[in-house]
Amino acid sequence: MKLSVIIVNWNVRPLLERCLRSILKNTPSFSYEVIVVDNNSEDDSKEFLTRFVEKRKNFKVIFNRENLGFAKANNLGLKKAKGEYILFLNPDTEILSGALEKAVKIMDKNKKVGAFTGQLVGIDNKPQTNIRPFPSFFFIFSLFFSFQKIFSFCPYYKYYLGKKFDYSKSSFCQQIAGAFLMVRRKILDEIGPFDENFHIWFEDVDLCYRIKKRGWKNYYSPEVKVLHYGGESFKQLMPFCKRKLFAQSALYYVKKHFSKKEYFILRIAYPFSLFFSFLLDILVLFWQKVGFKTGVKRRI
Repeated sequence: MKLSVIIVNWNVRPLLERCLRSILKNTPSFSYEVIVVDNNSEDDSKEFLTRFVEKRKNFKVIFNRENLGFAKANNLGLKKAKGEYILFLNPDTEILSGALEKAVKIMDKNKKVGAFTGQLVGIDNKPQTNIRPFPSFFFIFSLFFSFQKIFSFCPYYKYYLGKKFDYSKSSFCQQIAGAFLMVRRKILDEIGPFDENFHIWFEDVDLCYRIKKRGWKNYYSPEVKVLHYGGESFKQLMPFCKRKLFAQSALYYVKKHFSKKEYFILRIAYPFSLFFSFLLDILVLFWQKVGFKTGVKRRI
């Protein structure tokens, strides 16, 4: 088996269907399989998946009894996977012309590449920022208080948010977003799969960091293009809930890869960041309510 595609789904059946059909439309010449892990969806995903895989032997599905999060669900799919290459693919993506074929050819050609991604484009056909440097401690700390939104004009934040990366050229990179992340199976056998202590966020950062630390290269090429709607599963979560999950994952990442002193500082900042986020959510709701009542369109 050359390629195993693993997709974690949670309540995004229409997008999942488009994703799966885009794979069928761009079926590669080599042997492949698609494993969908459903995180206990409450829409009609289960019924759709049961019908979809019924007559397709290389499409498989795993139904979880609860939402296990991104990392653990992907790891369940990985245990069933038989491919030489593993593609972690978000359900809110669509494979564009020849993307799977081109991605595997690049991996075959570049033996030192451990993880690969292509160019993610939105529905406006503009490149998305799916490549970033590994985060510094100060950058993670500033995310706790949304400094990147307040100081978005600052070159420091443009750099760490991937806005200064040249998406028109193929090059080695550091952090690859998990929406389209292809990894050699033998590397995952060496360093281990996604760290399941991350429920959502930072699991892809951690994996890319461990791959690079092991001496492998992470690589990007615009030759491979993938349509990405972006964050559809996360939109179902309330802002405060997202902030809490993000902060917990950030804390664990710092604990794992930074000093005890830096972890201690972030641990103290954690409750203040949640309180700040709660106040910000209330302010946004109030601002929107006032805007609707007065008929004034306000941008937050």
